[in-house]
Amino acid sequence: MDDYSLGYIKEYYEGIDKSIFTHFLSDETCNDLDFDDLFTVCDNTSSKIGQQYLYAKLRTADCNNSNFEYQEKLIDLIKSKNIHSNIKKNLSKLKSHEAYYICRLFKSIDIPYIRFEKYLKIFPLINILLISSVFFIPHFFLVLLPIFMFNMWLHYKNKSNILMYSEIFTQLIFLENVARNLSKKGLNINNENIEEALSSINNINKRSFLIRIQSKFQADLQIIIWFIFEFVKIILAIEPLIFNRILKDIEKNIENIKLVFDFVGRVDSTSSVLTLREQLSSCCIPNIVDDSLSLKAVEMVHPLVENCIPNNINIFNKSVLITGSNMAGKTTFIRAIGINAITAFSINTCFAKSFSIGRFNLYSTIRVSDSVLSEKSYYLEEVLRIKNIINNSQKDTHSLILLDELYKGTNTVERIACAKAVLSYLTNNNIVVATTHDLELCEFLVKDYDIYNFGEKVVDNLLSFDYLIKKGPPQSRNAIKILKQYGYPSEIIDDSYDIVSCISSR
Repeated sequence: MDDYSLGYIKEYYEGIDKSIFTHFLSDETCNDLDFDDLFTVCDNTSSKIGQQYLYAKLRTADCNNSNFEYQEKLIDLIKSKNIHSNIKKNLSKLKSHEAYYICRLFKSIDIPYIRFEKYLKIFPLINILLISSVFFIPHFFLVLLPIFMFNMWLHYKNKSNILMYSEIFTQLIFLENVARNLSKKGLNINNENIEEALSSINNINKRSFLIRIQSKFQADLQIIIWFIFEFVKIILAIEPLIFNRILKDIEKNIENIKLVFDFVGRVDSTSSVLTLREQLSSCCIPNIVDDSLSLKAVEMVHPLVENCIPNNINIFNKSVLITGSNMAGKTTFIRAIGINAITAFSINTCFAKSFSIGRFNLYSTIRVSDSVLSEKSYYLEEVLRIKNIINNSQKDTHSLILLDELYKGTNTVERIACAKAVLSYLTNNNIVVATTHDLELCEFLVKDYDIYNFGEKVVDNLLSFDYLIKKGPPQSRNAIKILKQYGYPSEIIDDSYDIVSCISSR
């Protein structure tokens, strides 16, 4: 999915009130876990509203608000009635790009001419009286002409405002129709007020008829009916008045529009989850355990890795430190844990044979880079991100913290010292899953951390990885072997081995 579409998909999430959530994914964690790519994998929606709603649902993977009773009831209902394809066809009426714009109504609406509204209301009456008077007092035409010129200025000045909303008004028609059809199929579970909300949208749609119909004429300005229609609206100066009234109605009924928007988005995102489950060869509904420092996964995979090797992990009241070979799968594994945690808390679906997890807020530091523009070095950027995690980890809720090779931007001695201190500190009330190349950390952290490793074997003088996590520290190193495999000069290889022997003998 291109960045252009994602910009529109994110609009609904960016506009929602974040205070109703105890947690949502930071931009940094989304970058760490390739969130946009994950969204693309999970997105089987049929409407633009569904896309926006699903994105927000994944992004606000709030472990404390993970109530999936509605979703699972809806899935069972869709299956029992065998109406999935029919629902998707109905939702596709909102698949045009303009449907992205509906959520813009949820921002503050700037109503033009609000200060002159009382004058706008009497304009049509004054104009009708003046036009009638011309037949009896021809000189009144001199008065009518400047008024007509003013009306024309007002009418066409208002066009720019109308163009901003005309597509939204059209999409509100589709939103109402789609929601009515979904409601008739009995999908309005726990939405007792949906009919009242639809009625208020229907009133708005009726009032916007004169605004919407003019857009159909704009394709060909030579049509006579368009001239007549425009002339009448200019003479009576009614379009700005109608437009203002529509915006006021929208502002008054914005909660009803949100209710219908969320209803359609919820149905479409649930339909998307059902499709996802049908597409996957292996997936599960997770077991979310209250007040538990635990995570257990059986045959868990990373959904963005083709032909990913399944792995198992069982974490209970301890954290995990993963060591081992380069390119063996350490970082991919912790990303898989993060992604499955997100989908567990957001769409009640995991990429595993079974997945059990306590209620955690999710934080990570995996993909760190320096910034020339903000004058931050790699190390400073990492320091600030980990400090933010430390602050957040002190909240009442448990945290699942994913860390990849802490403080690799500094010298070995201080890196190990800082990493040990931070990793020990973070275990309080949290689960930490961290990777490292520093085997010394295993010795320092054996009390609070279970040690795992990813390794390799040599086949025909070539490194081969099985990408399987194993208990305990690694039995071999492979950094120099990789240099040799990729054709580094023998002098470099021999010198490297000599230095390793020298350091090891100290």
